[in-house]
Amino acid sequence: MNSFNIKIKNPKGREKILKVNSNDTISTAKANAGYAGYIFKFNGEVLKDDKTIEYYGIEEDDVIILNTPQIGGISL
Repeated sequence: MNSFNIKIKNPKGREKILKVNSNDTISTAKANAGYAGYIFKFNGEVLKDDKTIEYYGIEEDDVIILNTPQIGGISL
C-alpha cells in the first residue's frame, strides 16, 4: 500500500494534512479527515466518493480544495 500525505484546504485558506493510501476511496479520505458530507475538488474537478485517490492521480503534497455541501443548489 502506498501511504502519503495530502493537504486539505478549506474556504478560509487553512490547510489540514491528511495521510492517505493510494487505494483509499474519496469517501474514506473524507471520513478520516472529518469532512464526510463535504465536497472535495482537485484540479477543478469534483471528486466522486466511490473513486480512489489513485484514480484521480493525487500524489504526495497535492492540495484538495474543500467546499461546503450544497442543498438545493445553495451553498451552506
